[in-house]
Amino acid sequence: MDISPHDRQEASVKAVTGGYNPIGTPTVSDGNVVRLKVIISLFGLSLSEVSKAGQVSRPYVSRVLSGGLHPSAKFLRHLESNLHGVVERRHGQVFSIAVTDPPEDVMGAVV
Repeated sequence: MDISPHDRQEASVKAVTGGYNPIGTPTVSDGNVVRLKVIISLFGLSLSEVSKAGQVSRPYVSRVLSGGLHPSAKFLRHLESNLHGVVERRHGQVFSIAVTDPPEDVMGAVV
């Protein structure tokens, strides 16, 4: 049975080419990987959400985050364009905010 490319997820049929980096070897793009890790942690994003925004597979994102693969410029461009939408649709709060404001004294200082 032949499955048409339309029936497949585009990201799952794209091969990962080049960019292999043995774990622990510093890369030029380490700053971008660190930023991505912070964004994922801060906004509570899943690998699936990041992979969809970056138009790559979940294993690709996992390998990038583990340091085993250089993130491609194309992946980073897709993330730059699409990540804001993922963040807007997230569930939950980013900041821990009290239900009510703490009481203030007459001078406006929090007591």
